[in-house]
Amino acid sequence: MRKLYIIFVFYSLFISNLFSQSQVIIKKFDWKIYKTEHFDVYYYKDSERLVPYASEVLEAAYDKAKRDIAPELDRRIPFFLFASQNDMEQNSIVDVGDGTGGLTEPYKNRFMVYGDGSKKWLREVIFHEFGHEAEFSILIDGWWKSPQIVKTVIYPLWMMEGISENMTGEWDIAMEDMFLRDAVLDNNLIPLLKLFGFGHLKPHQMTLAYKTGSKAMRFLSDEYGSDKPALMLYHYRDSYDIDTVLKKLINIDLNEFNKKFNYYLEIKYYSDINNKELVDADYYGVKITSTTDDIPAYNTSPVVITSNTIAYLSTLWGYPPSLVIENTENGKKKYISYRDMGVENIFYSRFSFALRALSVSNNKRFLVFSAQKNHREYLCIYDLIENKFKKILVDGVLEARQFSFSADDKKLVFVGMVDGINQIYELDFEESLSKKTISISDLNKITDDENDKLSPQYIDDNSIAYSCERGSIKDLKRNLCIVDNNRNIIEFSAGMDINDFSYDRTYKRFYFISDNDGIYSLYSFSTDDGIVYRHTRDIGGIFTPYASGDDLYFSSFRHQSINIYRSDKRYINYEKMGSLKAVSEEKSNKPESNDITLHSTPYHFKASTDLFFPALFFSSLDGLYLYTYWQASDYTGHNNLSVSLNYNSSYPYSDIISTYIYNKYRIKFIWSGRFYDVNDMDDKSVDYDRHYSRHTSGFIYPFDRYRSLGVYYDYKNDKKIYIDGRGYYDKKRGVIASYNSDTLNGLYLTAVYGYRYNLTASYYSSIFDGNILYKSISSDYVKYFPVSRRSAIVNRFFVGFSSGRDTPEFSYGGVGGVRGFIDNSSNEERNVMVYNMEYRFPLFDTDYYMRYFFPDFYFKSVYIKFFSDNAYPWDSSFNPSLNRIKNSLGFGFDVHSFVLQSYKVLLSLDLSFNMKSGTKILYFYLGPVF
Repeated sequence: MRKLYIIFVFYSLFISNLFSQSQVIIKKFDWKIYKTEHFDVYYYKDSERLVPYASEVLEAAYDKAKRDIAPELDRRIPFFLFASQNDMEQNSIVDVGDGTGGLTEPYKNRFMVYGDGSKKWLREVIFHEFGHEAEFSILIDGWWKSPQIVKTVIYPLWMMEGISENMTGEWDIAMEDMFLRDAVLDNNLIPLLKLFGFGHLKPHQMTLAYKTGSKAMRFLSDEYGSDKPALMLYHYRDSYDIDTVLKKLINIDLNEFNKKFNYYLEIKYYSDINNKELVDADYYGVKITSTTDDIPAYNTSPVVITSNTIAYLSTLWGYPPSLVIENTENGKKKYISYRDMGVENIFYSRFSFALRALSVSNNKRFLVFSAQKNHREYLCIYDLIENKFKKILVDGVLEARQFSFSADDKKLVFVGMVDGINQIYELDFEESLSKKTISISDLNKITDDENDKLSPQYIDDNSIAYSCERGSIKDLKRNLCIVDNNRNIIEFSAGMDINDFSYDRTYKRFYFISDNDGIYSLYSFSTDDGIVYRHTRDIGGIFTPYASGDDLYFSSFRHQSINIYRSDKRYINYEKMGSLKAVSEEKSNKPESNDITLHSTPYHFKASTDLFFPALFFSSLDGLYLYTYWQASDYTGHNNLSVSLNYNSSYPYSDIISTYIYNKYRIKFIWSGRFYDVNDMDDKSVDYDRHYSRHTSGFIYPFDRYRSLGVYYDYKNDKKIYIDGRGYYDKKRGVIASYNSDTLNGLYLTAVYGYRYNLTASYYSSIFDGNILYKSISSDYVKYFPVSRRSAIVNRFFVGFSSGRDTPEFSYGGVGGVRGFIDNSSNEERNVMVYNMEYRFPLFDTDYYMRYFFPDFYFKSVYIKFFSDNAYPWDSSFNPSLNRIKNSLGFGFDVHSFVLQSYKVLLSLDLSFNMKSGTKILYFYLGPVF
């Protein structure tokens, strides 16, 4: 008789990060504190030269926030200044990824940013992050901050990020308008209702979300009064619902506000398109790259290899980008991923601004670009003739970006960062081909000043041109600088920013990008006649120009993606804009002193409470119930301690759990303990006492962001005594070693390529009076094979072995094994092999937001899967037999959803058929399991 079992299995509710990574810390931060009027500036040797400018910006941001957002703001604020992105990713306070420019946390009112060499960037990111400090001063500050910190999950991110973006004024308005203009024209604006959290967004939509919030705050300020964004925060302090806040603020709800906002955007951008005569990039050239679905992708930095072959960087298969070599005649592509190269990230932009990051040698043999691994910079070389890849460590620099060849291919020039300052360096390319490491002593330093540099290129045998940043906090501009062999520098102004550029050696012309009238457009000039021409008026924006013969390549942002175009230089528009002017000439590029004097103090250990939640309840029937959670850390995040307490006097019962993590070095030290005590608790009408304690201590060593090794010592006592004298006393003493490797990655919602591997060995013995004796080892390997950008075939192979007097057993039933068998003691064995195969692909996208209860659910997509589960269990000896094979087939559905639009929840429903008994089992669980 066939039976149908319905089983509910609950794994983890919140899956905030589908693709987990390890943090690698290779730098020792010797923190010092420089005090300004309102800030404690934490810095170290490599960021010391940034402190004076950053301090000036900080005080300017404080004045603006106090004037525009939080008049009651009055406290000192800890600020952590990192010299580079590589350094900030090694901070011990909070995990940050490649796409994070700054971070503000409410526990200790700390915020942190990194410098990329540009004063404009540092100015903008400090103003933005300090906007969050001003917001928290309204929403969180008080005698007991912990409940207010928890409440932050309900504040709409479009409001929080929008107010902070507005702190920067119109410094990044061209980028903001580019994203909004594109979305309005495509009718792809994301409703504010669906921007309470950004976790559900597709790749490259994060910037659109930030800019939508920013524009919404500008609209609120312009339409209803400049005081309204700040008042919105004060209303939210005492409310929980956006409609209530907006009705108090402007007497309309969110739906009505969104309608008015959308109408405002349509009027604005359709007028801009008409008045500025904007057209699509197809008007200027032939589109070479494209996307195959509605998931945005960035294709940038094109270079020409042959008349019908180009290379470029692409996020078509996700981030980090891949190197792509494409035949433009037949469309055939060769993808070389970051995994194939053995790197973790490939540079292709400064935050949201795409830059030329790929260069080809003049003999068309080598491609060079910058990549990172373990926060070190690498020169990457791809040999097009031998199809070989080589990476060379550039030691002694914080960043090494935008490599470019000399005319004879013997040298490379690039932007290198030392002490937080970008300089132009030169290296011997031919010599470097035989090296594994290039030290800073091998480099020829071309410049030595504190101004930012971009896009260095040789214009002849004696001169190098680059984009140079000039000006003060309020007026920063980018000009063209040319330096010769004698270190003499001539600086030119085009009357607009000269951003990323490409030099055409044939026609001696510079093609550059500028947002002169709020539109990222392509311009050019020749130093011979100095006439500046405008070539495009694109609806989106133009980036990464590349000149080759009569052809001109560029990338264009449109339809949320960036794609590559080819045009003919002879037939593009030449709209005269003005003339190039020499603004300065230095007879010698004299080095600036690297020595600055800061009256600072070294950091000394300082810790405080992060969170404290007490809960107390008393009744005459149940007695006293107490729950308390406490979390504390020091200001640098090296020491982290948490304690939770459960107590009930009626049993009596107590349970204490504590965890400590030391996170200063590459090796992370961990200790956790649990103390559990029960007296006279009723268990099936039998009274007993139980005393349980467990200590686990060890370390985790990350080899890189994907691979780590953990070694732990486990010490456990578990004593249980019944009223009749029966009982047990387990004393476990053992060592556990675990190796993990996880390269799973994908574009949206689910992984589609990569693998995850875990190897765990345990040994429990009689050492230190232990009485539980066994050895076990298990191996779990999961491999994803992409079928499309959103679908994959998943293979999983698990094997477990155990031996000893008290050997444990591995389960092979349930959702983690063969789903045709229930996960219980009858489906366990000392040794087991399990093989699972699933084909997962999207059935349809729902995009349904259910906001009418808390917490809200946002259902994004439904996937269907077909699976085959197989297992082979055995006891002490392996005697192959077909009768031992366990097998089931089935299908299921995965509903990809988000709680609070931020925390991923996968609802899985599987129906499995036992191939021998015919039994059907239906599972509902929160996954994924593998």
